[in-house]
Amino acid sequence: MIRQGYWLSILVVFLSVLQENKASYNEKACNKYTEGGTEYRGIPFYSNDFSVESEVTVNVNLTNLKGEETTFETIVQEKLWFSDRFRQLMVHRETATDSDFIFVDEYENHCVYKEDGGACIEAPGSCKQVADKLEFVSMKNGHVYIGSSANGLHWPPKENIKKRVYRGRSSVRSIATKLYATCTFDPRTNETWISQWHVLDTEKVTKAGEFLPPLLVMSEHQVVRGQKLFALGRIDYTNFKILSFRDIPNGLQIGDDQCKATTGNFLSRNPPAPSFSHSYISEVDKADTLTFESYAKQTSYYEYNYETKLLQSVYTFPVNNENEKEMVLEVYDYSTMHSFSYSLTNGNCKVDFEYLNQTSPNFPSPQEYWLLNSPKSSYLGVYMNRNIPCDTWLFEYPDGGDGFQKGDTVTLYLATYQWLDEYGMSTDRFFPVQMIVRTQDQVTFSSFNEFKNNPGYSIPGLAACYDQKDVVLGMVTLENTDYHTQISPHQIQFEYEFRSFIKNVTGIVSSLRIADILARPSLTTADGTDVIFTIYGRFAGINSSSHEAYRADPVTSKEAVEKINNQIDTGEITFILDSEPHSFYFKKGSFAILKNFDHFEYVDNSAETGNEYSSGAMAGMGIALLIVGLVISVGAVLAYKRSTERKRRFSSVGMEKVGEDTRILIK
Repeated sequence: MIRQGYWLSILVVFLSVLQENKASYNEKACNKYTEGGTEYRGIPFYSNDFSVESEVTVNVNLTNLKGEETTFETIVQEKLWFSDRFRQLMVHRETATDSDFIFVDEYENHCVYKEDGGACIEAPGSCKQVADKLEFVSMKNGHVYIGSSANGLHWPPKENIKKRVYRGRSSVRSIATKLYATCTFDPRTNETWISQWHVLDTEKVTKAGEFLPPLLVMSEHQVVRGQKLFALGRIDYTNFKILSFRDIPNGLQIGDDQCKATTGNFLSRNPPAPSFSHSYISEVDKADTLTFESYAKQTSYYEYNYETKLLQSVYTFPVNNENEKEMVLEVYDYSTMHSFSYSLTNGNCKVDFEYLNQTSPNFPSPQEYWLLNSPKSSYLGVYMNRNIPCDTWLFEYPDGGDGFQKGDTVTLYLATYQWLDEYGMSTDRFFPVQMIVRTQDQVTFSSFNEFKNNPGYSIPGLAACYDQKDVVLGMVTLENTDYHTQISPHQIQFEYEFRSFIKNVTGIVSSLRIADILARPSLTTADGTDVIFTIYGRFAGINSSSHEAYRADPVTSKEAVEKINNQIDTGEITFILDSEPHSFYFKKGSFAILKNFDHFEYVDNSAETGNEYSSGAMAGMGIALLIVGLVISVGAVLAYKRSTERKRRFSSVGMEKVGEDTRILIK
């Protein structure tokens, strides 16, 4: 059976005896993952007296007596305390179905063991049971030995190591690391182990006033029998704490009392409820399920708004053999089923009329957007992720469905209410820290930064996507309305209400067609407020006779002007600002449209309102002119996000408030 990794479940260990163990060291497999590395001696990460939490994911390929292959997946949550000084250890380990507690004192030859909520066992035979469960614990002549603290983090025994190399700098879970690799062979099981060790890069990750040792962030393991891959394991380490003499002056001191207090974390709870509007920056790392080799990294900005039925994202991608990068704003408008791809680098826009109908015809609910609609969900307890205590959930798809295949899983880490309260945020909010999606083909790690619930009302500027000869820039005046006291404190709500008013009056479907709403003190009417806005018509590159011109949104810009002008003369409208109704009155005959760069002309009901609007006057209205020229990088994505927030003029608290603490794993 596999002994180097205790994290295989009892079922897997039992079934593995069905495999033939007639294999030898697989040097070819080893060379594949160590080629180009620099030979390294010693142990690259710090280990002495410490505590750490970890999440272990194991996939095992088994062949039964009929020759049928089956894949099993096991997820294990663990907390380990290890004291080399006092030669003690304690492990609390859980899966969704069982849990156990282990305490070992080598000097006293004393062991305490508890399994599945049963009684604490301290009989002489308990150390033998412990040695059977932990690969770095052994029995010799009736005495228990716990091995080294590095072995406690699954570093292989020295005599089994065939090769070890340094592979260069890397990054996992948004943490800068150095990557090492080892190849080992266990003659007892005839298994070749290929392991990769991600160690904290202390030259790049710092914390003011503290020394950061090279701690282990993550390890990845492949188990090969002969020429066949038998098992895969990935261990994510979080919440490292170095235990000083002041922390444990008399050793761990956690034996029997701690054992009796240990309870399971796999509790029954309702799944979390995401908000109906949020924005965030996501750092995504995709890895191959079989090899755990990372093959794609991407940083993007996202906005989700259930009310407007808009999904937005901003990202960069390499062009010209990766010598340059292009920044793109993508918008999915589910009100008309149109998708927009707008290059913020080049200023060009592409509109797709069929993509959403073919891929996802219905706007996702918050639960669907966050992949939470699984038939089976489990609360795993509180675990540290990126140095943030998180309520942790596992969503399983045992039979597939909703775009998932059989056996796919989603693990979601949400900041606890205690952490939210500590940083002055609402304690009942949905605040994701990381999501791990495991499918048959890949593992995707998404780390979330600057997450904001209900971030404000955001409609992207997509002027380049519309025909500039079919655009109206209009203005209307509100009488007896003081801009500074009645509108300025509620600009976001006012924009939302005014856009809703235009949509209701005209019958325009898409919020994207009503853009650049700006209120200001009136230049012509005392105690009045002018409201300027843009109405887009058909898309760029489509003539007025094409069936695509207004297929999903049939109101033309000319028709919109006529309907608005008729409505203005009715006088009163009511907007809800700060949860209170506010009445406003249009100045009759005040509706005007921009004819040239420098002046508006009032609309006469009897006048022709055809395609007389200046296309040149519209050239500066797009968001592209604000963005083109930014350095195209992750920093540019952040710059885009912050520029949009400045326009919205709202305040919110994001993950950046805790500063560098969100980027490290030291407690």
